[in-house]
Amino acid sequence: MENITVQYLSDAQQEIQAVLISIEDWRKIQAQLLAYQQHRILYEDLKTAFEEVKLFKKGKKKARKLKDVLKEI
Repeated sequence: MENITVQYLSDAQQEIQAVLISIEDWRKIQAQLLAYQQHRILYEDLKTAFEEVKLFKKGKKKARKLKDVLKEI
């Protein structure tokens, strides 16, 4: 991400209470956060799927038929 101009808002004791950024920078941050969240969900789903495949191969979990899985969607 490019450099973001940040302004700090402080109270009477000069303690920082808030940060101020431009709406343009905020929207870029939101878009990046959404993309990260979507990637994280995909990663977790794939991780679960691979763990299930390992269990199938070891015979510790019974595989389901595709038509049964599709009925759940």
